[in-house]
Amino acid sequence: MNKLRSAIHYPHSSISSVGTMKHALLLWDTIHVIGPWSGFEPCHAGEIAEAWSMVGKVTVPDLAEQRRAHEDIVNFLSARDRLGPKFFLGADKAASSVYQVYPQKLLGETWSELEKAGLTGDLLPNDDRPLTTWGGLVIMAKLADACAGQVFARITDRTAAYRAIADEMSELREFPQQAAATVPILLSLIDASSLPLENLMRFRDDERDPKLRHRLLDAVNDHVDALRKVNSLNQLNVLQEQFEREMRQNLKDLRDALKWNKIRFTVSASVLTLVTGAFAAATALLSGPMQVGAALGTVSTAGLGIKQVTDFFGAGLDLSERQRTTLAEHPMAYMHLLSRHRT
Repeated sequence: MNKLRSAIHYPHSSISSVGTMKHALLLWDTIHVIGPWSGFEPCHAGEIAEAWSMVGKVTVPDLAEQRRAHEDIVNFLSARDRLGPKFFLGADKAASSVYQVYPQKLLGETWSELEKAGLTGDLLPNDDRPLTTWGGLVIMAKLADACAGQVFARITDRTAAYRAIADEMSELREFPQQAAATVPILLSLIDASSLPLENLMRFRDDERDPKLRHRLLDAVNDHVDALRKVNSLNQLNVLQEQFEREMRQNLKDLRDALKWNKIRFTVSASVLTLVTGAFAAATALLSGPMQVGAALGTVSTAGLGIKQVTDFFGAGLDLSERQRTTLAEHPMAYMHLLSRHRT
């Protein structure tokens, strides 16, 4: 199975979160943002700009990626009648709440479809396209998915916003209990908040072999893959214990390399349950919504409610067949940054 070594960050064309940049330095070979044109320079300053110069890259959507995004967006717009008012531009006129998008990121015909559906309007004075905040978040996630394919992990630090959208979409469905919900694989297995950004930059600057970082990612990847073969609770428990031991050893090696003893492993029973539930829900996607509901029911009995495991790529926001296949075959593609208070 392809090992994901790099990530695409969305929905914005720059990274404002220090936490996101810390995870990028700790885990990924490179972290990409989606730019509108070749030569685009993201707006970064200070330590984030310095860190970006080490691992950051800009991905400009090519025609094939724009076409895939167009198909997914049109599929989303086909259910226009069940979208809430927060998606439509006329219901969100405050300047502070208008989400501005570089028009070059999408095909002209995509903007035409969005305009016909009422999600966008005329060009703004700065030549950007306006959407509502919710509309912008959804459209940029669709574009990120099209650009990522099975090569990049998808990374967002707007998990709470996407969860709010997914929750409302679930409630708007006629049968919300049958919504095709999925959950993200957690990146917050490591508490990076205590690590100074300076230490992480020094770590990457001195790095001669990425095997420490790759072993950390591979441990999660291999664990998710191993869950394919589980057919009893006893087997599951053994895998969970094995996974935790391996992660703790990897973290010990990282502590030594970073020369910072305060970094810790944050895995708890609920986190491991979410990782397990991510795979269960992903596999069930190919079998239909009732199987997904059953998979999530199993996760819920472990002490987690449906709203805690709902992710943007499900919950009524319409996965395309391509997205369903990617998620079922490669759950690690859908990785979100979750802070400790959300685990």
